[in-house]
Amino acid sequence: MRYLFKTIKIIALICGLLLLTFVIINWGDEELKPEVLQALDWKAPHNAFEDNGYLILLGIEAPAEMSATQVGTRMLKAELARYVSMQKNHKETPAPEPNPAEVDDYIDWKDNRCDYQKQENCVDFYLQQGADKLVIMLVAQDRLTTRFEAIKQSKNFAEVMPPMLSAQFPKFSPLVNASELERIQAILDMSEGKMEQGVTRLIENSAFSRKLLRESNSLVLHMVAVAMMQRDTRVLSELMVKYPKIAMQYATQLAPVLAPISAPEYSFKKAFKAEGNMVLQTWSHLKYASVAEFAGPNLNVFKRFLSSIGFSPQATTNDAYDLAMLNAKLAEANATQLNAIKAEIEERYADTFQMDYTLFTKKNPVGRILNAVAVPEYANYVERQHDLDGYISIVKLQLNVLVDGLEADKVALRDPYTQKLMQFDHDSGLLTFTGRQPASANVNKSNIYQVKLH
Repeated sequence: MRYLFKTIKIIALICGLLLLTFVIINWGDEELKPEVLQALDWKAPHNAFEDNGYLILLGIEAPAEMSATQVGTRMLKAELARYVSMQKNHKETPAPEPNPAEVDDYIDWKDNRCDYQKQENCVDFYLQQGADKLVIMLVAQDRLTTRFEAIKQSKNFAEVMPPMLSAQFPKFSPLVNASELERIQAILDMSEGKMEQGVTRLIENSAFSRKLLRESNSLVLHMVAVAMMQRDTRVLSELMVKYPKIAMQYATQLAPVLAPISAPEYSFKKAFKAEGNMVLQTWSHLKYASVAEFAGPNLNVFKRFLSSIGFSPQATTNDAYDLAMLNAKLAEANATQLNAIKAEIEERYADTFQMDYTLFTKKNPVGRILNAVAVPEYANYVERQHDLDGYISIVKLQLNVLVDGLEADKVALRDPYTQKLMQFDHDSGLLTFTGRQPASANVNKSNIYQVKLH
C-alpha cells in the first residue's frame, strides 16, 4: 500500500509539473505587430456612395417602382453600422432579415437558359428555341436588364464588404443571369444578320466581366467574375465556329475579349487581403470573448482552464497575418510557380500547425488549431483563373487561325503550368488544354477545354 501511495504521489507530482510547464510556456501574449494593427484598421472606400454600381447590385431585386440604388444604399449603411458596432462591442450583431417590401424575385427562366454543364453548344441551344421565344424572354426580364445596364454605366464599381464573418453579400445570381441575357441578345442579333451590333454587345458584356475581375474585393465576387468570363469565352468560341466571318471582320475589336488575364490588375491580391482581414478581425475580438465562446460551452472546468491558458488571441492574430502574407504569394504567382508555392505553404503549415505533441510543448495551442482550420485551399481558386487564362489563349489562337489562314497543325501553344505543347488532334482538328480545376462553364463541369481549329 505504501508503494501505491508513493506511486500516486509521483504521478501527481509529474502531472503537476507538466501542468506548471504548460502554464509557463503559455503565459502572456504578444503585442500586435504594427502591420497587423494597420490591417485591422479597415475603412470603407471613399467612393462607396458616389455613383457606385455596387449599390444597384445590392438592391437589384427591388420592385420596379423602387430605386435599386436607394435600397442598396440602405443595405450598405446597415452593414457599415454593424461593423462599427462590432468595433465597440467586440461581437457581430445578427444581420437584419431582408425587408420583404424591398424584394421582388425575378421570373424563373431556367428552362430557357443554357445549362453550360449539360449543353454541348449554348449558341445552338438558344437558336433552336427560335427568335420569337427569345424576344419574349428578353422582354420579360426588362427590369433586370435595365438595372444591369445601370450598373455598367455607373462611374464606379466599388465592392464594399466590411471584414465580418457574417458579412452580407448581394445576390449574385441576378448579375450572372443578366450577363447571360446579354449573350442571348448578341446571339439573336447575329442570327438576324446584325453582326456588328451583336459583336459590340458581346464585347461590352465581356468588358464588364473583366471590370468585375479587376475591381472585386471579395473572393466570392472574384470567382463570380471568373465564371462569367468562362461563359463569355465559350460563347465567342462557339460563335466563331458558326459565323467564321466575325473573326475575320472584327478581329481588332475582339482582341480585348481575348486579352490575357495574367496582368497584376486581375490578380487575387485584393480578394486574399479581404479574406485575411476577415480572419484578423475575428481573432482580434476573441480577446474579449469568454472561454465558452471560443472553446465551446460543454467543456468541464479543467478543460476550460487549459483552453484559456492555451489561447493567446494577439499571437493568434499575428500568426494569421503571417499566413495571409504567405497565401498572398499565390495571388501573384504565374502558373509555373504554383507548385513550389503550394509546397512552401504546406511545409509552413506542417511546421507551425501540426496536430501532435507540440500542442502541449509549443505556445498557443488553441490559437494554432484555429489558424490551421481557418484557411481554405486558396490554390484551387488561383488555378481556376489560370485555367481560364489558358482557355482564353486557345480561343485567341482559334481567332488567329481564322483571320490569318494559318495551318492549324503548324501552330504551337504551350500549357501554362508545364510549358509543354498543348495536345492537337490532326484528324478532329481539336486543340486541347487540360486545366487543373472543374469549370462551371464546361460540359460535365470538366477541366478540359477544347477548340476546333479546322
